[in-house]
Amino acid sequence: MKLNAKALQILLILIGFFLIIATYFLKPSVDKLNSAKNNPVAEEEEKIVEKSETQNFFENVQYKGSYDVVNPYTIKAEKAVISNDDPDTIYMTTVHVIIYMSDGEKVNIWSEEGIYEKVKNNIFFNTNVKATNGETIILSQNLDLFSDENYASIYNDVNLTNDSGSLKADVVNYDFDTKLYDIGMYGEDLVKVKLIR
Repeated sequence: MKLNAKALQILLILIGFFLIIATYFLKPSVDKLNSAKNNPVAEEEEKIVEKSETQNFFENVQYKGSYDVVNPYTIKAEKAVISNDDPDTIYMTTVHVIIYMSDGEKVNIWSEEGIYEKVKNNIFFNTNVKATNGETIILSQNLDLFSDENYASIYNDVNLTNDSGSLKADVVNYDFDTKLYDIGMYGEDLVKVKLIR
């Protein structure tokens, strides 16, 4: 009977050690792994070029992540600047983004400048923006990709061209869920649309 009691005590002590190890060592590792999967910056390939007290400068930056869990994306930029005051916002030049949509569609977006919000996964493209999915080509001066709201706002000298025709507008909003465009002009001007039959 003493042998069974000692075996039970040893078993309880081992279970206690296992619970302590699981709580303080294994759970943080699992949490960190899950956080890395859900983190919009899943992979960073950066080379620090210059570091100052207020900013860090990088070259040949690449970020990979996803939004809506099923839409992975890759952001590439020749140069990037991250402010020490706001490390979740990245200011980039010569930007190329590839979005792999869940339906198999691939969207490419290029611009001379861009701002990437790592926490919300929003990307703001500025200056000579070009976006295409292989069928539709959009040229503009600005494109804001709100992945937290699943839509894009394209504005300032928008030219949209595809096999069905072309249009010129001041603002085009695109909803990724409904796949519908909302087209508008500033002021009293009319939207210019050319349809090809």
